[in-house]
This record gives sequence, structure tokens and C-alpha cells, in this order.
Amino acid sequence: MAHVSFVKIGAKGILIEGVEVVLRGMGIKNIKADYYPQAWWCVPRLVRRAPRPAGHRIEAKFEEP
Repeated sequence: MAHVSFVKIGAKGILIEGVEVVLRGMGIKNIKADYYPQAWWCVPRLVRRAPRPAGHRIEAKFEEP
């Protein structure tokens, strides 16, 4: 999508609008494309992940010469 804008952000979701650009062909002096206006209603959802193991964090160790 090109020229994307967030039209509405609310508790029930996000409304996104933009234009899909589909190239049909390219010449030396002419680029042809089709433009399709679109709107998307997105509903984010929480995904619970398993807890990480106790040793998952790697600490950086620096030694002075």
C-alpha cells in the first residue's frame, strides 16, 4: 500500500486507508500502473507467550587490556 493513513484508532480496532499500486509494465519513458483504493479494519489481539527460561538473557562481558 502507498499513501497510507490511520483514519481512526479506537478501543475496537484501527482503520487504515491507502492505495495499492500494481505495476503493469515499464517502458523507457512510460510506467503503467493500476491504482486500487483500499481500507482495512484491523483488530489487534493479545497473544500470550510462554515464559522464557531463566537463562535467556546473555550478559555482555568486557575485559580491559
